[in-house]
Amino acid sequence: MLRKKPRTYRSEVRREQRERTAAKILAAAKKLFKSRGFEGVSIDEIAFEAGVSAPTVYAVFGSKRGILKEWMVRALFNDQYQALVARALEITEPRKRLKAAAAIARQVYDSEQAEMGLLRGAAIVSPDLTELERETEAIRFERQQSTVQLLRDAGALHAGLSYEQAREILWTLTGRDIYRMLVVEKKWPSNRYETWLGSLLVLALLGEQPRAGVTHDDAKHQNQPKKCQ
Repeated sequence: MLRKKPRTYRSEVRREQRERTAAKILAAAKKLFKSRGFEGVSIDEIAFEAGVSAPTVYAVFGSKRGILKEWMVRALFNDQYQALVARALEITEPRKRLKAAAAIARQVYDSEQAEMGLLRGAAIVSPDLTELERETEAIRFERQQSTVQLLRDAGALHAGLSYEQAREILWTLTGRDIYRMLVVEKKWPSNRYETWLGSLLVLALLGEQPRAGVTHDDAKHQNQPKKCQ
């Protein structure tokens, strides 16, 4: 009697097939969106470019908006982002946790700029894109909650700053607009943006400001009494 193959094996094969198909559709859509804009491309054209049928595109993504959403999520919350978040969650020292938040912001917007810069730079204004940005901002706000909870529980929040205010400040300072103005418009290197943002977060949320050219760790060390020689 022949033994049937486990259902888990068939499910894994289907999942891999679906992912390959999704990748082909995404690649085709990105190419067309960047050259002709989101509104100027149809599902039929995306399907033709990807070498699949239009019903397949609908089956995988549901709509053109579904394709754009998946593109944005993969650009913003990719593997590098996940690795940075995993490392940040292990950090319990408030200053270092905020510096990690700055590194995460840089990673998110560097990746977004590389993936979607041409789409945004084409002055394409789409209600779908605007709504998707609101959704990703809501995700970002919720994911930052653990950092502010850490600061509050450690008693590190700046005096007079409420928990909700701290959440709103962290969300605002790590927002896309500040990155765009400094890195995209004023041509700051993104590592300079990350360093500046980390220091600003420490100042805004913890109320600490190191002397010029001195890091927080250096300042702490220099303020300790010197041992007798």
